[in-house]
Amino acid sequence: MKRNCIKSGLFCIVGMLLAACCSVPSEEPAELLPAPAELQQKLIQQHAMTIARTQTDFPKVLKGGPGFTKETAWKILIKERAAVSFEYLVLGRLGLGERQMQALVEENGRYYDMHIIDVEHEGKHYSVEQWFDITPYFKAM
Repeated sequence: MKRNCIKSGLFCIVGMLLAACCSVPSEEPAELLPAPAELQQKLIQQHAMTIARTQTDFPKVLKGGPGFTKETAWKILIKERAAVSFEYLVLGRLGLGERQMQALVEENGRYYDMHIIDVEHEGKHYSVEQWFDITPYFKAM
């Protein structure tokens, strides 16, 4: 009985410490505006060298791009778990901004990982999508 009380006490202390150091913001995050087409074109131009280098550095693993739409999604050609690493490699190389959300999208037998990125432009925050076609990896699971 004493051992259970000690465990419960430790659980309460750990809970209070976590609550104190890991506070959750009480305000809702600001909703991001969808990026206008001209901003997407500007990002493609700004990142053209990085996009081209990424396309040529990994020819057996990665095709397509620049990934701002489902139609121009980065195609990840490998079936291993490393497929996910290539998504983050591309996102890191582009350095667009902070990733806000990720979703798995299935359409017509194709599987996409879609990331929404918070991009700051002229003092405003916009949402920009980055799409990855992960069909080979997803079908191999």
